[in-house]
Amino acid sequence: WCVPRVVASMPIRATIRALHDLGADPYELVNLLPSTDDAVTQLVARLDAALTVLAYCKGKVCHNPWAVLHPDGNVLSLQQAMDAQYNDKYALFSKFDYRECALFYSVQNEIPDSTATALVAAASAAAQWAEAG
Repeated sequence: WCVPRVVASMPIRATIRALHDLGADPYELVNLLPSTDDAVTQLVARLDAALTVLAYCKGKVCHNPWAVLHPDGNVLSLQQAMDAQYNDKYALFSKFDYRECALFYSVQNEIPDSTATALVAAASAAAQWAEAG
């Protein structure tokens, strides 16, 4: 998320990425990012891809982001997506990000992954075609 801050009487805005283990850290005191732990890195890669799908999907396509990211139907959950065979696939996706830390929301300020948004567009078109037919 984007947070306006004041440092040494100078207002700045920074994008903050956070990941918390709510089971071990229910008060969200320990941010696991950035991390050098491979498991955390792999989890974040999958969550970023799913976030991109959920940010740009519409209707039934939003029900399962994993089905959009894996149109072959082999992955339908985060648990399945965490399989090591998909590490290279998720490493290629860009991290969901913003051009600048603005004080307001604007879709033009987002920097989505082009591969993930193309998968969303394809899934949306297929869903519309299925509903029409």
